[in-house]
Amino acid sequence: MKRKRHSIHRRDFLKKASSAGAYSMLPFTHLTDTNRKGLSESWQSPVEVADHYQTLDLSPAKWIWYPSRRTLVNTFVLFRRAFDLSAVPEKAEGWILAESRYKLYVNGKRVQFGPAPSDPRWSEADPVNLSGLLKRGKNVIAFEVLYFGHGDGTWPIGKPGFLFSLQISRGKDRILHLVSDRSWQTSIARSWPPGQYKRWYLRALQESFDARKYPTGWKIAGYAVTDDWL
Repeated sequence: MKRKRHSIHRRDFLKKASSAGAYSMLPFTHLTDTNRKGLSESWQSPVEVADHYQTLDLSPAKWIWYPSRRTLVNTFVLFRRAFDLSAVPEKAEGWILAESRYKLYVNGKRVQFGPAPSDPRWSEADPVNLSGLLKRGKNVIAFEVLYFGHGDGTWPIGKPGFLFSLQISRGKDRILHLVSDRSWQTSIARSWPPGQYKRWYLRALQESFDARKYPTGWKIAGYAVTDDWL
């Protein structure tokens, strides 16, 4: 018996998906009940799934990076944002997108890392929920972002940077909309030497870490920012 070929090729699905916005693909949990029911009852092709995805608008957040003309492969960049809250918020939810890997910290505590597995040609935004982690007074949100670089066989493309949007609210009132912009402080993490060779038989980062150069305390309030922070 001859097997019936699928009418939709994978490359057609990816092309269809990317037309909705490279950073706006959301998981099934963001479909409406009506759309989810319709998909489960009449599944025909992956393209139908792309048609039901919603777009994600993170403006006025900006794609930001350490200000330099060139970024070497396997460079770690630190980002921090200190802010004050007049009251403990009930909700703090948003999105994070980073190229190529990130770790998120809140007041010195590691919260999550990512991005979630996806097609490396079109990154997806990860949901962030910091409810219960922020406090009244001074808070610090911090990111370690690792940029792999171009041309690797397992990570073909990408522009260094990260995008962040967080809605902080109490009841029906929005306390603060925290986004990635020029107000963030950034520094190259010299504790990981930039430009480490990445061509290995496992194609993995050759991590070399010098704890003496690590800016201890940079993820919490009260850190004395030095001249190497821009």
